[in-house]
Amino acid sequence: MEGGSCYDIASRVAVAAVFLVLLSAMAADATPESKIMKGISYGPFPSKTTVYGRHVIDDFMSDYAKPLWGQRGRGDLELMQNMGVNTVRMYGNNPEERHGDFLDEAQRLNMKVIPGISFYPYTQSPDDACALPHSTAASNNDCYNVIRTYYKQNLQNGFLQNGAYHPAIDSVIVMNEPELNIGNFANTVHPSYFIKAMLSAIDGMLSAEKDMRVRNPQVRFTVTFSFATCPLCQTPIGVQPNVPGMAQMLELKRGIENPELFGYTPKNDLKSFYATRFYNSFNSKNSAKQLQTMFFNPYAISFPTMDVAVLEFHQPDYGGAQQPVDQAEDLQQMMEMTRNSDQLIGFSFFEWQVRSDKGG
Repeated sequence: MEGGSCYDIASRVAVAAVFLVLLSAMAADATPESKIMKGISYGPFPSKTTVYGRHVIDDFMSDYAKPLWGQRGRGDLELMQNMGVNTVRMYGNNPEERHGDFLDEAQRLNMKVIPGISFYPYTQSPDDACALPHSTAASNNDCYNVIRTYYKQNLQNGFLQNGAYHPAIDSVIVMNEPELNIGNFANTVHPSYFIKAMLSAIDGMLSAEKDMRVRNPQVRFTVTFSFATCPLCQTPIGVQPNVPGMAQMLELKRGIENPELFGYTPKNDLKSFYATRFYNSFNSKNSAKQLQTMFFNPYAISFPTMDVAVLEFHQPDYGGAQQPVDQAEDLQQMMEMTRNSDQLIGFSFFEWQVRSDKGG
């Protein structure tokens, strides 16, 4: 970690301070907050300069990152727990690394973890990337074998405890923003590219569970979409067209129900899985008020019984480009929306510290 005083460390987590203090202040609220996902996104790369593209180590669940999250180091997880956070959303994931200690520490603190499969097996592996951005045919995006192998390693290296899922794992992200990363952007890439990749990836994860004889697997999966529009996604008759994020969710649902439309034949019962072990999720830089109108109102009509979470939530101050949002007020409104919603299960504030390695 680059040098600096304790005040430097404090300043790097200041972006989340309002959020954390607000959650602590809600402890006396009569609402059963334990059922609400009060998360924070965690990618604590230890650098004060831009190094994006020059590093490959970003798995902060692994043992080499213990000085950041462990009790004998900076103690990030305990700081989060003391401030009211109950869920931590992760990013990088090297299945060859051990993740048991991170999950054990989260369990000790009564926190939940949302790990995800990184971009590497999909688009970055030089040997067997299964969904390369320059793919020209949907048939190239069959990720079943690659993700089956990848996820089996995750299960072997900490995701399981005594043959069942580690109790600290809340859910697993199949991929982050596939419509932006498998291809170019949502309005230029046909949905068949990323939908087939997601169907086959989920199928591979389910087979990996069978390979490992996971006892009573109930951990849920999710695909975290962006808040981009998807003009090429098909919208059912009577549904508001091109709702950001939701159009992709509807397209994935169509793929689950009719995988042959996307050139895929599943090995597992995806329909049953989707009905019992899946929830929708998305990332957004919009305010709670904007999301209520733009997303949650139409979502409640299209997905009345399907949970949804905002796994990156935070409208930043764009330096005067738009009216700045009062962060405490915005977070309080998001909490209130979660309490009053039959679908919204919570959110993850973006993020724990400034990502200087990616430009801030």
